[in-house]
Amino acid sequence: MTSAAIPLAWGQGGHRPSLLTPWPMTALLVLAVLAFETLHPLLLVSYGTLALAFVLSNVRRFYAMSAVQKRAVALLLSVLALMMPIAVFREPAALAHLLVALLSLGAAYTLTLNLRGYATAGRRCLLLAQIFLVTYLLTSDLTALPLENLLEDTSSNGITAALVLLQVNHSTLRFLLARRTSIATSTITLAICIAGYGRGSIIAALMILAINLFALVSWRSAGAVVLGMFLAVVIAASAVRTIGGEAVEFIELHTKIGAGLEDEPRQRMIDDYLEQIDGATAFSGASYRGTSIESDFNGNPHNSYIRAHHLFGLPYLVVMLIFPLLIPWRRHSWPVVAYSASALLVLLMRSFTEPVLFATLLDVFFFGIWFSLAGTRSLPRKALDLGSSIRHRGCATL
Repeated sequence: MTSAAIPLAWGQGGHRPSLLTPWPMTALLVLAVLAFETLHPLLLVSYGTLALAFVLSNVRRFYAMSAVQKRAVALLLSVLALMMPIAVFREPAALAHLLVALLSLGAAYTLTLNLRGYATAGRRCLLLAQIFLVTYLLTSDLTALPLENLLEDTSSNGITAALVLLQVNHSTLRFLLARRTSIATSTITLAICIAGYGRGSIIAALMILAINLFALVSWRSAGAVVLGMFLAVVIAASAVRTIGGEAVEFIELHTKIGAGLEDEPRQRMIDDYLEQIDGATAFSGASYRGTSIESDFNGNPHNSYIRAHHLFGLPYLVVMLIFPLLIPWRRHSWPVVAYSASALLVLLMRSFTEPVLFATLLDVFFFGIWFSLAGTRSLPRKALDLGSSIRHRGCATL
């Protein structure tokens, strides 16, 4: 079966497996987020069990991967097999990370067998997270950094970085399937990130919102664009005049933006890790021993790329970085290429200051986006059947 023949909704010509429907998919994605944020044993076991059920109940469908998907997966599996003995010898816990990587990969492919169902599940997961976080923030003192105390041993950066990932997943799938932007959810994500004291997440959420606004404007006529820009300027000027001072003061006092873009602790962790690297460890991955990552941050490098290199070395890091390049972009229209590539770039940039990707539970979203883009062929906007696109036709910018 070629990639173009993979159905957007599995079940054409046969029985639809019960797990490949939006609600079980939503449960899997929600469990992935909760298990990642809390590391609670019950949630970890629940996610692993459900993800394994998804994979095993659809194991025959793995033969239906496109040639591009098969080559990319084979490359990743080969690298993991190569690096696994070295990783386990240095750190036995690497075996658990290997299982996470494999399970995330398999679960992500299974989810995308019903691409519209996966898009719906991703949207529900994002909305549930936003509703919970907004409700929590509205009942908290925003000046007291409420997200720092939401979960034990979890910082606000980890929460908002995961939210950015959920937003990128939703926005990319929505635009791929229906050529619709997600301005409303992007705005809410930005607001939550501002209240969450973050710096990287604020910038990432602002970039996602900008991508959606540009995509929305690009479909309009020249007159509509000019009118929209005029109205935006008027609204922005009015907002600045009424609440501009208070907003700037809040951002300066209660987010890290006010302190500038330089992050001394994270820079120190990068410098410490680089000092551990020599000819051998550049290939195999270096240890945290003797670094501030171990002594001051409990083994958390706050960087997906350092963590990936530490776990499985340079080959794994390189493969994960080139994975987006393995998407057959020629099969997609230029708006989908521009939108999706920009969103993925934002996600990769956000991962530089928080370990949300690469052998984590949230890889299911990264691979979900990848399989979605690598296994379909996007249609020109005029050819889209909007009646069969993601439901919620009344809200074109959700």
